[in-house]
Amino acid sequence: LMGQVLGLGKTKKKDKAAIQIDDPAVVKHALDDAFAKFIVEEGYEEDVSWSNFKLVMGFTGVAFALLGQFYPMPFPASRLFLAVCVVVYFILHTGLQFIIVCIDKDKIMFTYPKKTQGPPSSGKKKRAKAGVAKADATKGLCIESNLTRYETDYTLTVSYRGGGGPKYSKTLQITDFFDTEGMFLPDAFNAAGKDILRNFEKRAVEKRE
Repeated sequence: LMGQVLGLGKTKKKDKAAIQIDDPAVVKHALDDAFAKFIVEEGYEEDVSWSNFKLVMGFTGVAFALLGQFYPMPFPASRLFLAVCVVVYFILHTGLQFIIVCIDKDKIMFTYPKKTQGPPSSGKKKRAKAGVAKADATKGLCIESNLTRYETDYTLTVSYRGGGGPKYSKTLQITDFFDTEGMFLPDAFNAAGKDILRNFEKRAVEKRE
């Protein structure tokens, strides 16, 4: 009650929602999560199989490290076992870092093809909508993002997973999506995200036509 009278409860809730806008990694993570959520809400289900594969690699490496540390076998009888654990851990850790740095790069999300709801409308809208549905029938999306260090330029790129087809990129200013206290402005960001996604889908239809 005393907290409510003094307004402490409200302050605590506000602090929880605010982020450190002077930390590029925190800002990028917040924007990446927001755009991923927007993409899912637009009918693109996230494909987490690649993320799960990397998690399995990481957990397997940790498991071998723990085995090498705590397996109940006295040294030096455990030398060969320890060597195997070290080699497997090194291979898995190196492979995971290679994937993150050289394969994933700026990729933050993969999706399944877009879900279509109901029959398309008639006329020009019908052709455009059918084109989008046909283009999305076999390919999901690949979402990439990049935030230049010490800059406010945040670039989002949408393309088809596996390559081929159109690619649409747009550079946004992070200052448009946070206030001076670090509070995220979801409406402004979702509007920018919708513009990016619609332009990409429009290019996909035009290319197939």
